[in-house]
Amino acid sequence: MPSGCILSSVDADVLVQELADRFRSVVPDGFHVAVRSDGIMWFSCDDGRFPEQQGDFKPGMAGTHLRHNHRTVPGALSERVAAAARQALDDLQDYVNEASHEPWPGVRRPPSARAQVLDGLLRCWFVDGEEVVLELDPVPLVGRASAMGEV
Repeated sequence: MPSGCILSSVDADVLVQELADRFRSVVPDGFHVAVRSDGIMWFSCDDGRFPEQQGDFKPGMAGTHLRHNHRTVPGALSERVAAAARQALDDLQDYVNEASHEPWPGVRRPPSARAQVLDGLLRCWFVDGEEVVLELDPVPLVGRASAMGEV
């Protein structure tokens, strides 16, 4: 598929599961990513393990809603999918950083989340300046289109 291709539809349920799988593969030990039946991706961590912002070691949970987030960005479906994925990656990073007090996945400061749809693949990564700090396995979008609706 050529660069800049226009996606006609993406199954949001499949996409959120695929992203959750990618996120699970990179989060620090003790952090968890789950998807519930409502399609919201939830972030949590082991109780009593991380200080959280209040220092009470009870960070609770946080979530991100791919279906809602893609609607806040104008443009082609590929641009909206990338924006929603970047927002989800940013939300995950915020949760990990606030719970752990560490600049995940950076060393000195939190890097910036990035996402792009290119050649039918959703690519997500973190950059610190020009340096790629962490890159997730790409999510194939081609061949996963569904008449069930757009993201």
